[in-house]
Amino acid sequence: MMKKLVVLILIVILWGGGFYFFKQKEIKKEEVWLNNKEQISPTQVSKKGTVEGKICYPSSFIPDGQILAKNVQTKEIFSQVFKMEGNNQEFEMELVEGKYVFAYKPDEAGGMMGFYSPCAVEMETCATDESHELIEVEVKAGERLKNIDICDYYYETEKERWD
Repeated sequence: MMKKLVVLILIVILWGGGFYFFKQKEIKKEEVWLNNKEQISPTQVSKKGTVEGKICYPSSFIPDGQILAKNVQTKEIFSQVFKMEGNNQEFEMELVEGKYVFAYKPDEAGGMMGFYSPCAVEMETCATDESHELIEVEVKAGERLKNIDICDYYYETEKERWD
């Protein structure tokens, strides 16, 4: 009888221990949120959109340089290297939501820059000062904006156009 009692106690202990260790643990919603928050980087949290267009240059080739996007509200400037490969003048740039103006700054052009302006959109309308005003582009998460062509080289100094 004593053996049966000991065996029964061992079975209950093993069954209880197995149930305790092998059952799925419940996770509170707050714990999941905290765990996920720790794994997501700030870049993943921010919402991005894509801008695409082409680079022009008043020459038979486009020198290597930087595509610049300046956030109008924060004045933060984002840059992307551009190297012409073959005849490809196109670029694509991911940006955080916001309003931006765009420029192209060749590496070795003595301060000359190209801009995205009404003149860059319609080359026929380049005779007035207004045609060289920078166009603000609103980038929204998940959107793809096309034809942001940086083609206006009005030969003003960088500081006058970009600030």
